[in-house]
Amino acid sequence: MIVKNKDRVVTGILNSILGSWYYVLLALFAVNLPLMILTWNTGNFSDDYQYLNLFFTKQAISPMSRDILDILEPTTDGHFVPVWRLINIAITHIHSSPQFFHFVILLFHIGTAYMVFVIVEYTHKDRKLALLSGVLYLLSYCVCFKALAWNCFHAHVTNTFTGVVALFFTLLYFKHKKRIHLLYIFLFVLLTILNSESGFGWPVIIGVFALLEVLRRKIRLQEGLGLILIMMMAIGIYGFGTFCFMGKAFPIFSRVLPNTEQQIEKLIKKREQNPDYKDQVADDSNDNKSLVINEMRSTYAPRTLSVMVIRAGDLMMKLANLSIVGSRFKTYIKSYMQDNLTTVHERQLFKQKIKRIAK
Repeated sequence: MIVKNKDRVVTGILNSILGSWYYVLLALFAVNLPLMILTWNTGNFSDDYQYLNLFFTKQAISPMSRDILDILEPTTDGHFVPVWRLINIAITHIHSSPQFFHFVILLFHIGTAYMVFVIVEYTHKDRKLALLSGVLYLLSYCVCFKALAWNCFHAHVTNTFTGVVALFFTLLYFKHKKRIHLLYIFLFVLLTILNSESGFGWPVIIGVFALLEVLRRKIRLQEGLGLILIMMMAIGIYGFGTFCFMGKAFPIFSRVLPNTEQQIEKLIKKREQNPDYKDQVADDSNDNKSLVINEMRSTYAPRTLSVMVIRAGDLMMKLANLSIVGSRFKTYIKSYMQDNLTTVHERQLFKQKIKRIAK
């Protein structure tokens, strides 16, 4: 009786949480609270000073024309990220504290988890499964912990949020076929790409969804091609921007960026002078030049098509929920009971054992 009463209490609490969207947000916020507390006093360090504080100071004392150019100009390592800079300016303009900046980025992370909840509820009509999916995404610290703990690397949190929103409007477009949804998809894909090049994974993800819907004949081929065209327009804007400011479209995907050869030679000389000199080494190769090239590469931004595909697969795994696992587990249990448990008593004992394990 006590166990049943506890189950009823837990079920009642869960139903009350799932009954309203703001209760779901509060639950997700509570799950993220330990991360917020443990990383609250990280403060500014390293690149935060030049990309956040110094850049905001320059914006404050420069004329409007110079401010616009500073936002649009690529970074010294070849990133065309005007949306990332706009987010930096907006947050710093509200409050220049690194703790406040960190708090806003964590809110984006919670917002992404909520969008995962919305998407799973929309596709599976199961609010409990949707909440579990949102919580699992929220706890995936290992995937983007650097972006969550280091303010200037926030782009991989914020562009995941806009990418998930674009995916949600894609699902709405598949069902309702409204052109306004194509506009929303275009805007959020554009925001995602111009925030960080890791956002290029989202057109791949949405394209896979569109292909599956076409193959299942849920949408017509023309509708799928229209969606692809909209995303290609957003990618084209990125390419046009990089061509205007750097003289080359999509330079970040080339293996060698401007002035990289000179920097590689400089680092090789440092390593020759000091064999113990080490920086960020990406693999276990003993080749001196390959190690230095790895040091020159960004930790996150994809430089080649293969890396972009890996990033896309990583994002798709984030959005995966437990429905497939759950269905396979149920199928396995049913087949085991049919093949190995011949009597009703044996099946009842087996069910009781499963319940005890679950508790």
